[in-house]
Amino acid sequence: MTHESTPIGAYLAAGATSAALCIAEHMVVWPERTSWPLVARYTAGVLAIGAGVEVGCLNGASARGAFWTAALCSGAAVGIAHLFRRIETKRRLETLINEVRRGL
Repeated sequence: MTHESTPIGAYLAAGATSAALCIAEHMVVWPERTSWPLVARYTAGVLAIGAGVEVGCLNGASARGAFWTAALCSGAAVGIAHLFRRIETKRRLETLINEVRRGL
């Protein structure tokens, strides 16, 4: 009995697709987050992960492997996006405080 190995590219496609879609979703939703219900935001994220799983499976990945690859890559991408946003927000706040202090 032979067992075919799954090409690593199938998992890379799953992870890259999910991560890119999650980043795009966050870029669209973040400025409008107060007008998007929480359920809609989470649904968009789940759909992005689902799209990555679909791409991975179409390229020969197992469903389990494609799911975890997509989930881990999209989770990491979103976590990094939130970290960058926090750093940028802190930087803007510090700039504003310094400008206010100079004006006093």
